Amino acid sequence: MRREELDYRQRQVVETVLKTDSKLLVLGGPGSGKTTTALWAAREFLENSDRTSPSRVLFLTFSRAAVSQIVSRSPGVIAGFEDRVEILTFHALAYRLIRAFGRYAGFGQTPPSVQSEARVKLLGQDRYHLRYCD
Repeated sequence: MRREELDYRQRQVVETVLKTDSKLLVLGGPGSGKTTTALWAAREFLENSDRTSPSRVLFLTFSRAAVSQIVSRSPGVIAGFEDRVEILTFHALAYRLIRAFGRYAGFGQTPPSVQSEARVKLLGQDRYHLRYCD
């Protein structure tokens, strides 16, 4: 999709993101263009950011299905900025932070691995592994 194909309300969202530093809640049903609008807002933000200290954009979502959907829609929009855009689930971000900074929270030098809830039910909690709820 090209930027010119955004409708009036989508363009308003993109322009608001660029002009203000405020939070913005975009509501809409399935297929209304929320993801595409967010991708265009990210692209324009990155295009207008300072090249000497390049900004990055983080998309956070609850499910891997949503990550896949964002990734599948992103190539045409964020081409050229792929290295500055992260698309993660909340769990993936949390685990990345634990891997990077867990030693400061007492997890030692080796990052802890995560034990699934199914494995906990079958085999019991392994005290050397984290669960997602941890």
